[in-house]
Amino acid sequence: MFKRILWLISLIFFSSFGHLLADTGIKLLLHSVRQVGHGVGVAGWFIRPNVADNSNKWLITIGPAKKIGHWSLEVMIGSFVQNKKATPLFDVRFECDQFAPIRFWSNLEWVNPARGGEDEALVYIEGKYWVVPKVFALGVESENLFFDGKDDIASFGGQITFVFGIMSFTGAHQIHLFDGPKERIRVVLNLP
Repeated sequence: MFKRILWLISLIFFSSFGHLLADTGIKLLLHSVRQVGHGVGVAGWFIRPNVADNSNKWLITIGPAKKIGHWSLEVMIGSFVQNKKATPLFDVRFECDQFAPIRFWSNLEWVNPARGGEDEALVYIEGKYWVVPKVFALGVESENLFFDGKDDIASFGGQITFVFGIMSFTGAHQIHLFDGPKERIRVVLNLP
């Protein structure tokens, strides 16, 4: 019964963004970690940065993953693909749930590190408080893009997350320091 109530609340919450789809970033993320030893695995991500626009952009990464107690780390290489042109990418993802029910997560991406001076760095940091563990969380986030030479993005905002099995939905309202507020929706599918 409780999960049905959360499902209904999430449908109402996410449908409220419907009129904003043209201006809302809707990110689809597929993630998997295959264990190859005790606490060691291979991680991979497939990301469609914004399914609301018609651009042909996506990101794919793969690399080693390590989990020690309440800490985990993924260090990956991959590509950012836009209009059939691939650009190399270095990606580090870090998670800590040492202070449960509070969880911290960070993502650092360096796009085209060999370009010299025209590279892009994405820094994403979030902190969540799990009101209902692994089902419902409230949090804060900061998503920033730097070093691209013209359109830096610096933002912070609140978020709400609902989890249904291997799928999670996060809605965020970000305050962008250079171009006003933005809504973000992230749908993450954690494949076993």
